[in-house]
Amino acid sequence: MSSSRVEVARSTDSQDGDNLLIIDSTELDFENDSSSFYDLFRHEAYLIQTIVPNKLQGKHLHISGFAKSTTPDFLKLEELFDEKVAESDREKFEMRMVNFNEDMANKYRAWYEENLLLSSKLQRELFAEEMRRSNAIADFGIWVFLHMEEGQYEKRRIYKHIPTSAGHANQNDLWNRFNVEVSVPENCEAVSIVLWSKGLNIVEFDHIAVVEQGQSLAKSTANSYLSSYDELYDYFAQAPSIVVSEFTNLSFEN
Repeated sequence: MSSSRVEVARSTDSQDGDNLLIIDSTELDFENDSSSFYDLFRHEAYLIQTIVPNKLQGKHLHISGFAKSTTPDFLKLEELFDEKVAESDREKFEMRMVNFNEDMANKYRAWYEENLLLSSKLQRELFAEEMRRSNAIADFGIWVFLHMEEGQYEKRRIYKHIPTSAGHANQNDLWNRFNVEVSVPENCEAVSIVLWSKGLNIVEFDHIAVVEQGQSLAKSTANSYLSSYDELYDYFAQAPSIVVSEFTNLSFEN
C-alpha cells in the first residue's frame, strides 16, 4: 500500500561533496484501502551495496557514515489524505444515491451528507494519529554484513555488524555519525553495506567511508548472526548478489 523513494539530490548541507542520498518514505498510496493505516505507514526501505572483498580479506575496517532524520510535512500529508479520501468517499456516496429513486434520494441526502462528513472527520483524525505514531517510532541506520561460505548451504553464515553509535530520529538538522568496526576473515566471500530506514521518515545519508586499520582481529567483532528473525534474512540467505568489485559512489557523487 505504500512505497519509499530513493534519490540522490544536490545539497549545500552535505558532509562531503555536493550530494546526499535520500530515503523518503512519505510516498503514500491512497489508491487502495486507506482504512488500514497500519499497513499504510509500515515502511521498511533498504539500500544495499555488495562487493567481492578480495582486497579487504584479512583486514580490519572502520566503516562510518553520516545520516540524519527529517520530520515529514504532516500538514501536506493530511491535505493529500483529505483530497484522496474525500474524493473516494464522494464517489461512493453518489453511487449510493443513484440506487435510490429521486424521492428517496432527496429524503436521505442530508442524512448521508452529515454522516459522510462525520466519517471523513474520524478517518482524518485516525490518519493523523497513526501518521505521527509511525514517525515517533521511526528509525534509521547502517549495517554491515559479512557473507561466509564454507561449502554447504546449511553452513552459510552471515555476520551482522551494527554501529557502535546510534542515530536519533526526529532531531531535525542534526547529523549522526555511525561507526562500524569490521574484521574481514580470509574465507569471507562478500561484504554488504546496508543503509536502512523504518517508519514514516525522511533520512539523508552522506559520506560512507571505508578505512583500513591494520590486520583483522582474531576474534569476530560481529554483534550477531543474521537469522530467520531478521527482516533481510530471505534476501541474504541465498548466494550474495555482487553488484560491484569495489565500493563505489559512497559519497553519492556523480
